[in-house]
Amino acid sequence: MAMTMPAVNGRAFANAVLLLLFVLVTLILGAVVALFPLTLSLTIIVILGLSVMLLMAVILPAHLDAPGGFLRGMLAIVMVVMAVWPGYIAYKFGAAPGVNPTRLVYWGLISIWAFWLMASPRMRGHLFEQLGRFKALHVMLAVYFVWQIVTSFIGDSPIYSVYYSVKLLLGGYLFYMIAISVLRDADDVERLILWIVVAAVLVSLIGVVEGVRKANLFAGLVPTDPEQLETLQWIVLDKSRSGAYRVASTFSHPLAFAEFVTMCLPLAAYLCINGRTAWRRWGGYGAVSILLVAIYLSRTRSAVISAAIVGVTLLLILGLRAAAQRG
Repeated sequence: MAMTMPAVNGRAFANAVLLLLFVLVTLILGAVVALFPLTLSLTIIVILGLSVMLLMAVILPAHLDAPGGFLRGMLAIVMVVMAVWPGYIAYKFGAAPGVNPTRLVYWGLISIWAFWLMASPRMRGHLFEQLGRFKALHVMLAVYFVWQIVTSFIGDSPIYSVYYSVKLLLGGYLFYMIAISVLRDADDVERLILWIVVAAVLVSLIGVVEGVRKANLFAGLVPTDPEQLETLQWIVLDKSRSGAYRVASTFSHPLAFAEFVTMCLPLAAYLCINGRTAWRRWGGYGAVSILLVAIYLSRTRSAVISAAIVGVTLLLILGLRAAAQRG
């Protein structure tokens, strides 16, 4: 009697490959850490990780779809963590680079996104489609980045300038590419805006608590090793203006805090005007109120002026819309 082999679908094959690679990589990483110094171990681990990602992207079935909902959720988590966790707090373990929640979730998102970008033709197609829809914007961004790189080499500090440009590429530019490759429609965009506003509200509430206590809430979390001593001294430095305490929330300076909240204010105003649901619109009104209080507590004049312009514009648009509805 002839025996028939069971059919192997793409998902079962992918799960088997993932399991085998997980066991193999675990054994290799354990041997690397045991045999080599920490710095060399980290270098080897990064190279192996990139190699495994490339291998998996090549051998996995081409029809696999990227987990869009998971990537969009990670994108929202990264945006909230980047705002809420103070960027100046990082913990070092031996010779390894400093680690904090922001870097962990951000590099986790980049790694997973890079893998699925290689493995999923549909995701690549969506990214190329989005790039093609707004050619003028993306051409300007590309020209601007090339100009940054070129001018970095002719400046007074070329090494630092090139480092800053690469950091910008791995920051804002790459984050933008991730966003347009996983967002599907206007509702996804509005959800992302909502999460940005949630992050701004959380940061603002932290600022309000700091304003009540008149002391940085995170100074006790800064590592006390000699390398972080200068950072700690800067964070606890009194930045009052005319005797009034200026809040910095999770940022290192009130100016940076005010800049972030002010940039998020128009997004909260957008929810007030164009939110797709009633709770989003009312949430936008609440967010605008909290953000205005935070900007005031920062005692930053330019931010207060910008917030006033946004507030007046919002009231004008709402007034014109109400008049049009009555007419």
